[in-house]
Amino acid sequence: MLTIAGTFCCILMYLIDCYYNLDLNHFCDHHNNVTFFLMGLLWFVGHTLDGMDGKVARKTGVSSPMGECLDHTLDQFNFINLVILMMGNLK
Repeated sequence: MLTIAGTFCCILMYLIDCYYNLDLNHFCDHHNNVTFFLMGLLWFVGHTLDGMDGKVARKTGVSSPMGECLDHTLDQFNFINLVILMMGNLK
């Protein structure tokens, strides 16, 4: 569940950027400081949850190979979204 919550935070961060920057060309022209703070907070929370999920699963005894595969798959999905977000905001 932590993996999915962390991925949701990263997707929400990406959607906020797409709302203000649909063509991925004018990032700083439309964002304000609250948006930057919110995106940074979502990034921090998402990656913190992603870092905790494996340890929590092992400690509670609910870890499985399928959960590990899901975690790695969603990590790659989050990484691709982050790269798209960063490349779209470079001028």
